[in-house]
Amino acid sequence: MTGRAPIVLSGRCHKVRVDLINDLQMGAADMTRDEQRTAITAAHRRARRRGARRAERGHLVLVASDGATLSSVVPPPVVDDPAVRFRRECRDTVRRWMVRSLPIPVSTLVRLFEDETWRETLSALVVVGVDERGSMVADSAGLLRDVDSDGGVHVVAASGAVCTLAFDRLVIGHPVLLPELERFQELALALEVEQTVSQLFRQTEVRPTVMSATATSITDYADGYFLELGDALDRCRAEGLAVRDGYVVCPVFERGRLVEARYWIGTGSPELPACTGELFWVLPEGTRVRCSDVGPVAWSEGARMASVVFAGRFGAEAGSVA
Repeated sequence: MTGRAPIVLSGRCHKVRVDLINDLQMGAADMTRDEQRTAITAAHRRARRRGARRAERGHLVLVASDGATLSSVVPPPVVDDPAVRFRRECRDTVRRWMVRSLPIPVSTLVRLFEDETWRETLSALVVVGVDERGSMVADSAGLLRDVDSDGGVHVVAASGAVCTLAFDRLVIGHPVLLPELERFQELALALEVEQTVSQLFRQTEVRPTVMSATATSITDYADGYFLELGDALDRCRAEGLAVRDGYVVCPVFERGRLVEARYWIGTGSPELPACTGELFWVLPEGTRVRCSDVGPVAWSEGARMASVVFAGRFGAEAGSVA
């Protein structure tokens, strides 16, 4: 195998990209949009002629830079055992509670803390007490450490003081809503706590202070080209983002209503090139929401969703988010 370097696989079980880095990536920054499209199409034709994209019984095929198939194959993923699936379900559930700012009865937390997996998932998250009107009580925020069987909720305040909260309901605060976010970040680092669900260091976005009062979409993440639609879909799956009818979607319950962020990535064959479109927010009946009326959580989650996908576009520098 001397002189025949294996290609690092992209992760999709029926495709392997070869030579596109050598053919395109180095010169992507200097290309116009039309030149990129032409280069992408030509690269696909060359890859198909070399037989680079092949599937064998659901396995990824290893190929060398000259297109020859290597003897090894990557086995299909091991099926998750029930414990792994349960941990993932717990994380996904808690993440939804945070994104939707859903009040959680303390009686529910008492029962959940009896289970080790739930306890690990919830511990070290910043929770905030909710009053009778459903509003968060800012000065009650604290890192969740324990929940007693009698309903006592023990937290560490931003000051480092240990407190016991006496609320019937709590919210796992979204970072854009958390009071003293920076102090909680510093506290988490000082205590060396790790959050199973990213909260304190979750990427957040803030709506621009100056923008059109009538705007119903933003194009900051438009014109992101992908060599294949499947690459964009893979990125969505890896980030736990839902895709429906060509849009990456993220529902957020905020200000007493459900708002869904939508970001266009395209439809059709996963093998064909794709280009991202606008980001906008809609109500359940499909009516677009003016950008100026989008709440801080819905804005942050929508922009985060779009930026995560956009960062994987063709020609983006490693580690970039815009």
